Amino acid sequence: MKILKKFIQMNLLLFLSMTLYIIPWIPSLMVENIVNFTIMLSYIITAFLVYQMIYLIYHQQKEKKIYRNTLYTFFFLVYIGFFAIIQIGVSSIVGQYVSSYTFGKKIFYVYKNSEMSYEVSIKEKYLPIRSLPLFTTGSTEISLEKRDRYLYAVGENINEKIFDLKENKSLTDQKY
Repeated sequence: MKILKKFIQMNLLLFLSMTLYIIPWIPSLMVENIVNFTIMLSYIITAFLVYQMIYLIYHQQKEKKIYRNTLYTFFFLVYIGFFAIIQIGVSSIVGQYVSSYTFGKKIFYVYKNSEMSYEVSIKEKYLPIRSLPLFTTGSTEISLEKRDRYLYAVGENINEKIFDLKENKSLTDQKY
């Protein structure tokens, strides 16, 4: 039962690190350092849990054989490596920060995503994450401009009204 408990704890830590990596954090060095430190710490604690599981398995065996423990160790380390490889694969999905714009109390971010298109998102009000994309364009680089009370995405052959700063709502899904 203790081994199952350690295995569940190990999986929870691995899924925590994966979740922290998938969340679209704001481009802040402090936030990125905290998240990366937490991910590294979760892998270190997971390795310690593997050690504890192997230790428990070894002491529960009636005939203590080294090749069994070696296989268990190999299995668990490959399991952790599998999560690390998936996490590296997920890194190709994470967008690359291009620039940020501040209009009043609102902070907007322009990211270049994995499909080489540009997207605009806004910082969430209370959490240090960014929202789902408000506007996505093709491979044309965009910048943001404020005109009257509206925010425009401007680029080559692009001049789209994307956000109403006074009403505090997105205009990309509406006809205008």
